[in-house]
Amino acid sequence: LRVLCGGGEGDGAAARAASEELVRMVESGQIGSYGFGNAGGEEYLAIYLASEAFLREEDDRWTAWYPQARDRILQVQNADGSWTGHHCITGRVFCTALAAQTLTLPDRLLPHLTR
Repeated sequence: LRVLCGGGEGDGAAARAASEELVRMVESGQIGSYGFGNAGGEEYLAIYLASEAFLREEDDRWTAWYPQARDRILQVQNADGSWTGHHCITGRVFCTALAAQTLTLPDRLLPHLTR
């Protein structure tokens, strides 16, 4: 999805199908149980990349996806403000960086996301 959106194909049939599946997963709670209940850094990376792809299109998919992804990230924040992976990539620096980048996406702080 991220590659398609980055290549200007974010509204094509393949990207639309992938994004609809991701939105369906988050709406049904699958992202909550799969994505963060026992998340590793690769899940934080996947959520960041999907969120960035949706932001590039900034349509109904962004509106459906981001609030739920944001809320799930905030629910698993550690008491010290960091995020931790629970398998594979477990490092707090990696997971915290991706969580922070995802949470600041609406601010469009990265140059490639400016309008």
